[in-house]
Amino acid sequence: MSVSFGYASLILTRALRRKRFTLPFTKQSNHLRDLQRAGRVPQFGSFIYSARAWYDKGILISVDKYSPMQFDKMEVILSSNSVGVFNIEIRNNAMGISNRIAQADVKMEDLLQAQYQDRASLSLSNDQVKFHLESLLYQINKKCVDCSTVFSTDWPLISVFRFSA
Repeated sequence: MSVSFGYASLILTRALRRKRFTLPFTKQSNHLRDLQRAGRVPQFGSFIYSARAWYDKGILISVDKYSPMQFDKMEVILSSNSVGVFNIEIRNNAMGISNRIAQADVKMEDLLQAQYQDRASLSLSNDQVKFHLESLLYQINKKCVDCSTVFSTDWPLISVFRFSA
């Protein structure tokens, strides 16, 4: 039994409107508040992480000209303002000043193509930052992807929402 296109688009719009609850007085809530004050809230969310936490999890492999000892003063910001395109930004917060180290827009199609080609790592910003591809895809799917928002609108949504009887 397949679901009609109208029902599938209804499910998709509900998933897009759903707001995530963030605990107050956390790094994530402060990040979202700063984005709201600046008027730069991405449509599909923005998440801030410690580079040290990503390094310990194996997502972040290396940052050029920085040792892993300096990762505790760095932040990784993962956001999405359009469907299937993710913005990854690395910032250094040494001495209270925030400097952008690297920033790149990554398409989900490019990530999946690299995974299909059995590449172990993904380099961004002229090989300045290296990520473990599988772990990065897992993190993006865990946090940034609701339902099927990763697929562009020209893909058939009916094939995504199939239920078997």
